[in-house]
Amino acid sequence: MPREELLIYATKATRVFSSGLLSILTPIYLARLGYGPIVVGISVLLMIMGSVASNLILVKYGSKIKVKRLLMSLSLITILSGLILVLASYLVAIFLALFIGNSISSTGTEAGPYQSSENALLSKISTDKQKTYAIYNFLGYGASSLGALSSSGLSHASVIAMRHMYFVLIISGALMFIVYSRLQFPTMPKEKAFSSEFYRSNALRLSALFSLDAFGGGLISQSLLAYWFYVRFHVNLSQLGVLFSLTSIVTAISILLTTPIARRIGNLNTMVITHLISNVFLISIAFAPSFLYAVVLLISRQTTSQMDVPTRQAFMADLFPPGDLLAANGITNSARMVSTIPGGPIVGLLLTFGLIAVPITLAGTSKIVYDTSIYLSYRKYVKKPSGNHRASKNA
Repeated sequence: MPREELLIYATKATRVFSSGLLSILTPIYLARLGYGPIVVGISVLLMIMGSVASNLILVKYGSKIKVKRLLMSLSLITILSGLILVLASYLVAIFLALFIGNSISSTGTEAGPYQSSENALLSKISTDKQKTYAIYNFLGYGASSLGALSSSGLSHASVIAMRHMYFVLIISGALMFIVYSRLQFPTMPKEKAFSSEFYRSNALRLSALFSLDAFGGGLISQSLLAYWFYVRFHVNLSQLGVLFSLTSIVTAISILLTTPIARRIGNLNTMVITHLISNVFLISIAFAPSFLYAVVLLISRQTTSQMDVPTRQAFMADLFPPGDLLAANGITNSARMVSTIPGGPIVGLLLTFGLIAVPITLAGTSKIVYDTSIYLSYRKYVKKPSGNHRASKNA
């Protein structure tokens, strides 16, 4: 296994550990400070907008400034975000830090500039993209599980103790800065974002399709889902930490099954079939009569809900050459993040008016529309990655 690949795995695990911890901690921390659903929704919105801004910077300036330098600069900003959150409890300061944090995610995972760049580098150095992306995401969800479990020990912690947990951002940013200084990322095309109109049009088409899925995901991000359980069933941080740690473990294990399944039925079929199954369970959660029923349904959903992630990454790596993949990841991830922006405010308003079942039902429905749409759009695509980008022009 190449040294670069191991270093990327290390940054992924460290970054997502902090995300898994802080995605659950942040809404509860704000609630402990005395803020209500609207402020929690705005905080989620700012996390998303920060990732969108960073992705757009990557796409716009990645050809003018070396991606390596850009990522090192963003790592320093992540450190600054952690310092602000540790030192200040004023709402304006918290909002600013959540916006610039880059690795603070409302989902517990990520879709920011770090992942966009790392996926492109992995595509360049890997000889088995399906296996590489499976390991990459397995480590991510495993680290997210540990982060979520760590939050469970803070159920009775003071507000000051909760605030000090943002030190993990400082550690994460420092590690990324060191590792990125030792890596060489693919360069983006100098004159334009894509080497041909075919790749540009596919990036735009996928952006539109991924936006449908992301809109639903924005309504049930880990932060908002944790808050939903907090409001609906009055569960505490200890229970939430254990719950989301368990769901991340189940997700991580399911990720390992994607490679043999995708090799048998293809990336697209794996993406669609597993995602459809998970969305049936998702909608059912909205009508669960008790916390126990909701937990069973959520865990059932997690057995297949993220199996589309490594297969989607492998699907895109087969569709785009490495130089174009960096821009394609940046654009599609930006579209995904933009589409999640309404999630926080919408959920905050719906919960304020007591419409408990609506966010999850709406999320599942939009995701099912996405599953159907991407299958119809790319059903003629070759089932197994060919490694020949020209073959994908049948799409």
